[in-house]
Amino acid sequence: MKNVLLIIFLFTVSLSITAQSASIDKRLLAKYSSEELKTIQKENPDELKYLTYCITNAFYLSNVTQEKINDNPTLFKEIKIDKASVSNFYELKVEIMENIKQYFIIQGTKTLIIVKSKKQILTELNL
Repeated sequence: MKNVLLIIFLFTVSLSITAQSASIDKRLLAKYSSEELKTIQKENPDELKYLTYCITNAFYLSNVTQEKINDNPTLFKEIKIDKASVSNFYELKVEIMENIKQYFIIQGTKTLIIVKSKKQILTELNL
């Protein structure tokens, strides 16, 4: 009987540990260390939710015309990345600004990456 209880206890602990580590998306490692993420998970779960949401939702792509670029030359910054690899926000190496959207043209293309403001993202998350 003791062995059965011990096995059930160990199984429960194992599931609990697995569930905690499974909630950290590995794509966050593009910016944060495992230790940083574990600390965030423990001390500020809402921040981890925000960071995870940002992986694919902090930005979106659009096309831009040369005319629009010419009309607003200071609005657009150029970024050098492979368009096909734009799937993880943290690989862009861009910081989210509190209240301002940012616009980046992928070098050699007319593809625009629009990075949302932190305020907009928090509104989307209801945080």
